[in-house]
Amino acid sequence: TYSAYLGIDADILAGTRNARTTLGSLPAGIAWQYYLSTNSFTPITTGTHTGESGKGWNGVWYNAVSGRFERCKTNPTAPKALGASTMTNMVNEFCRVWYARTGHKLIVIFAAIGGAPVQAFLPMADPYYLSAGMDPNQQYAFTYEAIAASVQGAEALAAVKGYQIAGHYWVSMQGEADVTTVGYADLYRRVLGNFAALGFTNGALVETSYPIGYGAAFGNVLEMHNIQEALIANNPDTVLGSAFDWNHYIPDEASYLGSAEEQAKWGGLPYAEAYARARMCVDSCAENMEHLNSAALSQIGRDTANNLAASVGY
Repeated sequence: TYSAYLGIDADILAGTRNARTTLGSLPAGIAWQYYLSTNSFTPITTGTHTGESGKGWNGVWYNAVSGRFERCKTNPTAPKALGASTMTNMVNEFCRVWYARTGHKLIVIFAAIGGAPVQAFLPMADPYYLSAGMDPNQQYAFTYEAIAASVQGAEALAAVKGYQIAGHYWVSMQGEADVTTVGYADLYRRVLGNFAALGFTNGALVETSYPIGYGAAFGNVLEMHNIQEALIANNPDTVLGSAFDWNHYIPDEASYLGSAEEQAKWGGLPYAEAYARARMCVDSCAENMEHLNSAALSQIGRDTANNLAASVGY
């Protein structure tokens, strides 16, 4: 019943322990994540949380004194180039489905950093990088540089180990923080241009939305959805990864009742019922509802692997 309500496959729900943990059956020996801080591959298996983290540290930052990317102490105000996940995200299920469809193993570069505007993924020297006013503490400093160093490091380490790399693909799930960003589409394409220079040929855009139940930004959220749809339609190297987040977004009641499009998306359900279903897809803590839960993220990983594999001929 919940699978039908939510659009999350029944086997994903069956393996869900709580809002943060979904245990899909990811076979050992098919996926590794590259650790920039140690220049090493770490296996991704059932229950793995992706991104570089450990006791007392979470993510990596650039140390200008040493000229190296190093482990970042657990401190939300510290500059951080790349973050780490503390829950089951889309990566594990993406890896499982990609391998099942293509027969190709994966090296994952986890380049997420929570809530980062699109400009944070540009090189620091790019004139369109975040202004000092947008990021006064340089919270997102050197994110692109860390991605580039990770790509180069992973390629070099793969060569040493005798791994042949068949392709470079990106997946983005980004845009919630940019619903009012002017020129988002141009900035996004600028990011992809830099990814292409690193060797990435194709990718999947996972459509995002906004925390459910809020109406103040509803018009901007709709505009961002149209922008992301256009980016997919107008870029042959970009495919829709998943529309799950968008399909399960719902604004406040007044905006819902005033939008034929929103009501149609939810099959004409009364607001209370539609909101209750949307609520089942986000974190169980009310203060953290902007985050999708692990079951929803696993579904997104599954959808994205299937759609990206199909787009590149698998």
